[in-house]
Amino acid sequence: MPLHPEIAKFLAALPAPPQGPLDPAALRAGDEAHVAPLAERLPLHSVEDVAARTASGEVPVRIYTPAEADRYGVIVYFHGGAFFLGVHGHADIRVSGHLTSLLADT
Repeated sequence: MPLHPEIAKFLAALPAPPQGPLDPAALRAGDEAHVAPLAERLPLHSVEDVAARTASGEVPVRIYTPAEADRYGVIVYFHGGAFFLGVHGHADIRVSGHLTSLLADT
């Protein structure tokens, strides 16, 4: 199946990957450099880590509750990636929390 032309254009514009072995610490630092510090992000009422029980076992879930809202919707965000840049368990809140807190506030 061919790529959509817009996706192909986007991928072609990306810089080439670095040569040699990857440095996870440098990649993490690069990710952190692109997001606002925790103190400058949108205020949230709460961030709660819970476990959802399933037939296959428990699944870790992080619930973001906006600071001001009359009602709440649900967005299910599945983080996927190379699985070597984040921290064990929940995704690193310093980096991925930026995106998920923005989603909670929309």
